[in-house]
Amino acid sequence: MKLVPLVRRLSIFAGALIAWAVFFSLDGCLGTLLKRFGADEWTVYSNGYSDFRFRRVRKGQTANEVIARIGQPLAIVDMTVMAEFTRLFPKFSNKTHSLTNGGRWEIWEYAMTTNDSSHSIRQIVFSDGVVVGKKTGFYVD
Repeated sequence: MKLVPLVRRLSIFAGALIAWAVFFSLDGCLGTLLKRFGADEWTVYSNGYSDFRFRRVRKGQTANEVIARIGQPLAIVDMTVMAEFTRLFPKFSNKTHSLTNGGRWEIWEYAMTTNDSSHSIRQIVFSDGVVVGKKTGFYVD
């Protein structure tokens, strides 16, 4: 077997693997790689959670629809106070300025760490009980 065809096949396989990690993994390329080496051992997911069901959550769904789909979150973070702060002190805000239109803002956590180490991120952002966004990725500590 010649070396050139083997190298070509391996590079195609590596490219396909990277493309999958970038486009289909909720943890991104680095997170997918780190998880393969055990960096995700401290992540805890909520009961009933699966990546498949998490992907099916869409903007505009109500809190009850999300609970029916993937269950209760591990934690709910009330962002309403932060929204009021950024409205009153816009010079201190960065990307949170979109929270200033009033109403109740919450982040539902579906993945958390047990010891403040590297972990997967699975969050759903609600405004007045309706999904307005999701955040996924891998936090490296």
